Amino acid sequence: MTEQEYKQKEAKIKERNKNITMKRKLHRMKKSRFPKLKKPSTSKIVLFIVFIICIQILCFSEYMAITTGDTSYMYALIGVPCTLIPTIIAYYAKASKENMAGGITYDMAMSQQADYSSTVDEQTDSDGAVG
Repeated sequence: MTEQEYKQKEAKIKERNKNITMKRKLHRMKKSRFPKLKKPSTSKIVLFIVFIICIQILCFSEYMAITTGDTSYMYALIGVPCTLIPTIIAYYAKASKENMAGGITYDMAMSQQADYSSTVDEQTDSDGAVG
């Protein structure tokens, strides 16, 4: 390889590295300008939807009570929000406790992970020959 060919290859490599550096810098700037929003958990979404449904039932009940002057049907409708909201809140609390250290789900996942890692270690340690 001549010196001129070497300089051309070196220039191409420098140009490529410069482009890569520029792309990385632009990517970092884009990330800092638009922070990634954290996706809410399913339990929180369910709680929000049930809360909205309960508010809607209560508003409808109040509207019909004012319009018709009869409140006899409210005995059935008022039970829905009164049972749904505490049930969902209790489920949410239970789910959050299970996924923390000391919870059933968390401990089970950790024990399975420990079992898997010990079997992988045994497999790699017992193989003496390579290839």
